Amino acid sequence: MKKIFCIMMIAVLLLSFGNPINVSAETNPNDQKISLSKEQIDELAKLHEELHTTKIELIKKYIEFGVIPKDKGQKMLEHLDKRYQMLKENQYIMKWDHKHHHKQTQ
Repeated sequence: MKKIFCIMMIAVLLLSFGNPINVSAETNPNDQKISLSKEQIDELAKLHEELHTTKIELIKKYIEFGVIPKDKGQKMLEHLDKRYQMLKENQYIMKWDHKHHHKQTQ
């Protein structure tokens, strides 16, 4: 029993001092302007509009069922509309590099 406990403790120590994996996601490493064709924009617009409509219906149902208070639901709907308008203005290209997230150091 003592031998198994020692082996487990050694394994825990070895695993705890391992090198952490540093993953950094870059969406556009060269900072190039991405442009989509009219057909691509139309296809993305259709998908995002369906998604937006479904999310609005979902929030309204939560309000109707009393899961979300009406004032909070209205704020959620306003935020959803604001984000959708920003997406439309950006030709449905999402911004993945949020500035408010902490960046990992290498």
